[in-house]
Amino acid sequence: MALNLSPLKLLSIALPLVTLFAHPVIADVTVPVQKILPDLHDTQIPVLLPDRLPFDSDSPLYFNSTAASDSYEVSFEYTPDCRQATPCYLGSLSAQQNGEPIDTTLEGTQEVRTIELSDGTAATFVNFCGAYCMARLEWQAEDVVYTVTIKNGEESDLVEIANVAIEAGVR
Repeated sequence: MALNLSPLKLLSIALPLVTLFAHPVIADVTVPVQKILPDLHDTQIPVLLPDRLPFDSDSPLYFNSTAASDSYEVSFEYTPDCRQATPCYLGSLSAQQNGEPIDTTLEGTQEVRTIELSDGTAATFVNFCGAYCMARLEWQAEDVVYTVTIKNGEESDLVEIANVAIEAGVR
């Protein structure tokens, strides 16, 4: 049995469905670089931080930082006291002097690709999946391995974060 619907009736049915399944508009989240930098004063390696992240700004993000003389990590989380617990952890940016490159043969590895960043540096994209997926992008500058990680992340977001951090320069 064929439905005989007018174009106006079809539009009234289709428009809510298009709205329901449309991708949300992504607005960048500002990274509070000046608040983070004092937490990283212990590190002796070059600090690369983006001033923005390509995430929906409707969800507030909290930034937690740790540093040692040869490393640092800045995590972005949905709660202020997450401590990288799975439900509230979104991702992180870290650096390790003389760090080991990522093991691309780990169980759960779904994708491995070499990407070129905006400054011509080669980076390795890896997506691991288990209970959830963890996307990771890693590159080396001098003797420091830099890593961006996002839970259930997209390659394009990781590349954008890395490029923005590189373009901002050493902080």
